[in-house]
Amino acid sequence: MPVSPFSAFTSSDLQGLLPSTISVLAGTGDIPNITTTEIGYLTSSQLNGLTSAQVAQLLTTQVQVLTTTNLQGLSTSFIQSFNTSQLNALSTAQVEALTSAQAITLTSTQLRGLTSTNLQAIESTDLQALTTTQVGQLSSSNLNNLT
Repeated sequence: MPVSPFSAFTSSDLQGLLPSTISVLAGTGDIPNITTTEIGYLTSSQLNGLTSAQVAQLLTTQVQVLTTTNLQGLSTSFIQSFNTSQLNALSTAQVEALTSAQAITLTSTQLRGLTSTNLQAIESTDLQALTTTQVGQLSSSNLNNLT
């Protein structure tokens, strides 16, 4: 069984690591081995140190433990690195916690893949701020299910 690159650290040790250290320790293939508890200890600043390739490796169970505070502190490029499975793994409360800057910079692929539930969780003012290109990528089934 693979071991987490953070298994030797206590929660306070993890919270004291620099974002660049988090990225280096996570390596290129160790992201799925990081426990959800360990992910929960990391701050948004530390998570922002991950590369887009590392973000793409996050498991849906890891994404689900991100606090709303952590989500709000993530960069737009971090959020844009999520695949649709990761975005759809977010709870309604987590999606509602996305900042306007994060919500309106979702890629066309991300918007197209969102479930109706998660699309509805985006603030209406943020939906209104989407570009016509972004709106054009929404699936008709998602639009039909909006209330």
